[in-house]
Amino acid sequence: MTETLRTRASRTAHWIRSSEGLAAAGVVLGLVAIELIGRRLPAEWSLVPAWVAFIALFRALQGPALGRLLRWPRSLTARLGIAGQRTLSRLRSASFQGGADLRGVPELPRAVPGLLIATAVAPWVVAASFLLASDLPQRFAADLHTRVFLLHALLVGGVWIAAAALTCGFAVLTLGTIHDGLYEPLRRRGSLRPEQEHALQGGLVLGWSALALFSPTPWMVLLGLCAAALALGLLSLPIGVDLQVAWNTAAEARLRTCSFLTALRLRTLGGIGCALAVVLAARGEPATLGTIAIPPLTFTGGMGALLAGWGAAAALAALSLTAQVTAARWSFSRARRAPVTLRAAMRPPQSGRLANRLRQVDFGLQWGRRRRRAGDVRVNLGEAQELALAPHPRERMTAGAGPDEPGHAPRRRSARLHRRSLLFGLRRAFSAARAQATPRVDGFWVGPWHWFERAVWSSGGEEEGTARCFDSDLGPTYATVLDWRSRAYMAQVCRRLEVDHIFVERGVSVDSLIRTVEMLFELDDLFGGSTRAEERHFRGIPGAQILIHEQPGEPRWLPRGFPDTDHDELARARILHLFRERGGQHERSSPRTPSRNVPLIGSGR
Repeated sequence: MTETLRTRASRTAHWIRSSEGLAAAGVVLGLVAIELIGRRLPAEWSLVPAWVAFIALFRALQGPALGRLLRWPRSLTARLGIAGQRTLSRLRSASFQGGADLRGVPELPRAVPGLLIATAVAPWVVAASFLLASDLPQRFAADLHTRVFLLHALLVGGVWIAAAALTCGFAVLTLGTIHDGLYEPLRRRGSLRPEQEHALQGGLVLGWSALALFSPTPWMVLLGLCAAALALGLLSLPIGVDLQVAWNTAAEARLRTCSFLTALRLRTLGGIGCALAVVLAARGEPATLGTIAIPPLTFTGGMGALLAGWGAAAALAALSLTAQVTAARWSFSRARRAPVTLRAAMRPPQSGRLANRLRQVDFGLQWGRRRRRAGDVRVNLGEAQELALAPHPRERMTAGAGPDEPGHAPRRRSARLHRRSLLFGLRRAFSAARAQATPRVDGFWVGPWHWFERAVWSSGGEEEGTARCFDSDLGPTYATVLDWRSRAYMAQVCRRLEVDHIFVERGVSVDSLIRTVEMLFELDDLFGGSTRAEERHFRGIPGAQILIHEQPGEPRWLPRGFPDTDHDELARARILHLFRERGGQHERSSPRTPSRNVPLIGSGR
């Protein structure tokens, strides 16, 4: 027994005297020095030197000098990497992927992804625990600082890193929203040069950061929470217009649908809860909001002030985007229910009774020579009275209704006006989009009848050929060139013909697109919703070849020589493609793996 102990002691002494032992002893002494020095420094001054020492020690262990002497750092790094890969694989199996469900037939079961619910609820649980135990973070941090400084430095440093990451994310969201909504339209009109935009962005960053640092942090937190609550309220309005998203997980391939607005609300809740939890986790001294005393909500050194300030700015940016979404939903819902409007020049004495009678038979009535909207039909007083007295049905006109039906003539005239407005607005929008497209763009997506589409958007490389941050829109917005009632009318036509989207390859002329839309209107007149649009109906369009496929209900194929388009493999849509006319016979090719680039709202990704 004594001989064994002597042998072990001899081996240990030999290992300590070796280079590997000296290196390990130096690492241990370095950690001990960080622990002892950090305990004696004030809390606000100890974290930065500790993290500098941690980084220097880690770089030394990964370097070639100590790397040859010590094998355990590399082994530990490899094990941490394996553990991280396993964690990521589990998250991927629990994560979900989705695409826009524009078909809706057959109906899929409704469900909300569990990971989305967890990421929305978990930050609020953590924030609530910090708020209920008001002195827990400070007391816990103080005890760790005097007892286990290394653990204190790691935990508090992690909070600071999370705060810095959130601050950068909030700043990117704010600046990107301002760029897309203000700077990019000014740049397209030639009113703003790139160097002026950079100066404005830099001034905005410095100015808002200074305002956040010198303003009371509780006021910034309150501003952000109010803006976020208002955004959630706008998303929760019962307008009746929504978008369904088809999704599945890596562990389960069965498709289900979820409301896009529900997913957006949950993401917003999760972001607010995460920011609030980080602020509460590293709060400092108590503060007051006017005469009301509130729990401490400040970081040491101003990081909390920056987080609260840019969080409030991001909440305001999200509020502006939410307001745009709500305005689009409300406008489309109102246009979808709007009756055909008759416009008469002379106002009779009993105009109210006449307007009420026309409203009962699904006609609106306007007086005077004010600016007409798309689809408004001019009539004289006698025609309006005749329509009011006739026994009209209460349903609106469908294409294919007989000419003997009462009220058919003004409804038909309104439909022609809507079509004329659509063709004119599409020509303007698509021409501008083609002019603004860069060589990186290989196609365009056109869908003005969808409420969530803001403009023509591009299909192409990684940057999508646009200078925008959050979407790939090109040209003017549909709201500036098309009336919402005309867009709602086209939605009815495309629903009857089962056309959910239009893809136009680069090189196809504007006239070919306009002729294709005209063919859609003619097919609607001819079949009245009894037959859907097929490829054979579009033969003879000059300079274009039409291909229609349903995703994912039909096998996806393209003839050889045709470019692949960026569909989402989970999106459900019947898409009409306009490709450049290619001579000769084309063989079918095996389907290529589609990318996941279908936007869900506003053509933003």
